[in-house]
Amino acid sequence: WKANGSRCLGLALRAMTKELTEVERPSDDPFAELVERLFADLPAPSKQVLLLAAVLGQALDNLNAYTIVDLNLGQAIEGLSDLTERRVLRDLGNGLEFINEMIRAHVYLRMTPAVRAKLHSAIADAALNGRSLHTDLALAWHLMRAQRPEDATPFLLRGSQQALVSGA
Repeated sequence: WKANGSRCLGLALRAMTKELTEVERPSDDPFAELVERLFADLPAPSKQVLLLAAVLGQALDNLNAYTIVDLNLGQAIEGLSDLTERRVLRDLGNGLEFINEMIRAHVYLRMTPAVRAKLHSAIADAALNGRSLHTDLALAWHLMRAQRPEDATPFLLRGSQQALVSGA
């Protein structure tokens, strides 16, 4: 938890088991307007990168993951670079992250629940086929969000045990 702070999956347990819905916002919400304006100006590959990055979370700089939405390596790099230049993402030196979790949440909730579930399922399938570096708990999270709890159970148990062994 100390290493990952609020990005710790243990703090996101409710997100594994409940459908996320966007809180009603006033029609004059300047933050939502800003994000929507940003989204409208993005080229198509950058939009795809942004949508998938919102689902990938901490693994958003895993370039292999972008093949899930039919982007090649160059398009993924271009999209991530564009989002970094627009200050949606920031470079930490050892990876990328959203500059603001509210932006990520807004983009994530902008998708329909069915699309989010399909993306989570595709990410989980890629991880299960060895094309991803997801931890057991991260994989369990994607499986739960994909509405596949029976597939998630062994990863939840193994990930929990690993977390306890490492001092959680």
